[in-house]
Amino acid sequence: MARHITELEIETFRGVKELKLKDLGDINIFVGDNNSGKTSVLEAIQILCDPSVYNLMQVARQREKYKSFLRAGLSPLDLFMFLFSISTEMKERNQYRLSFDAVLKNERMDLRVEGELINQLMNANDLRQNSYSGRIKNQEGLIEEQEEVLTFVGDIKTNLPNELQIGFFKDENERHVEINRYSRIARSQKARPLIELESIQVIDHVVNNSFSQLIKNKKIKEEALILLEEFEPGIIDLRYIDDEGRFYPVIDSGLPDYLPLSMYGDGMKKALTILNALVSAENGIVIIDEFETAIHTTAMENVFRFMITVAKELNVQLFLTTHSIEAVDKVLTSAGADIDNIRVITLKKDQKTGKTLSRNLIGSEVQQDRDAFDFEVRV
Repeated sequence: MARHITELEIETFRGVKELKLKDLGDINIFVGDNNSGKTSVLEAIQILCDPSVYNLMQVARQREKYKSFLRAGLSPLDLFMFLFSISTEMKERNQYRLSFDAVLKNERMDLRVEGELINQLMNANDLRQNSYSGRIKNQEGLIEEQEEVLTFVGDIKTNLPNELQIGFFKDENERHVEINRYSRIARSQKARPLIELESIQVIDHVVNNSFSQLIKNKKIKEEALILLEEFEPGIIDLRYIDDEGRFYPVIDSGLPDYLPLSMYGDGMKKALTILNALVSAENGIVIIDEFETAIHTTAMENVFRFMITVAKELNVQLFLTTHSIEAVDKVLTSAGADIDNIRVITLKKDQKTGKTLSRNLIGSEVQQDRDAFDFEVRV
């Protein structure tokens, strides 16, 4: 199976402090109480796989990405600053830092983002061009010739092995970070991720109905159709149809009309979202926050078994979070001979030191303790 990341240390990131994870597996399930850092670990992996300014901002935004109204929610600067573990010391010194260390593709790498907040003078033209809110202020006649704007100014500092370094940062300008409330960050055409990664957030299956990559893999698609019988008997095919230039996913169930995927239950949409991500991330990583969400307990075992099989076939490493001990049990039961490729990692915050503690157990150890003692993995 796939172990692209075998070690991860987070010195400081969001609410996580001095977390050390070693002996990561092909499938890694993070458990723990609310605010123990599970989602933050997934976000750290996202940043490690693509340490670009664009991706930093994407990760900063994603907890609010479903806000429908453009002027709602936090500003880009506010969102970005929440990536940092904002300690009193950082604020007093006006020196902000997030820091990771990892073994990726058998090579050790480290990543830091360091900078400070300054009041930066921006001219009216920059404000008009660089943001939606700037254009609105311009329309309302609120932009002056110059405006003093609070801005994070810093740099991305990496120690990448040669294999990973090639083709990522073409020049030092791509390492420079400037974020303020007007920022719009475009993806550089030069930079490619260090490794392919697909991220599934808790409600992605509701708002992002798609199987565009899944249907390109004929073998997995045909196997998926058998799995989908668990949710909707009689399914014949998955396809996209053209409605006056607009393509959307539909299910062929042998009825006179195709039904849009959006009309089906969340369980089937979640299963398809996972499979589509696995195919998209071949030879890479898939992270899923609360991976069991929307999948009924009666379908979990079959869905998770297929998820493990496809991940193994496509050389994909999985990082999952859950609040459900039943979901952990179902994965362990589904794994078969691959059970010792699974790690169940409990996260817990030490209230005295603020450090994030971890316990890493092999799948078979967890299953034995669960069977014998109804072992609780979350504490």
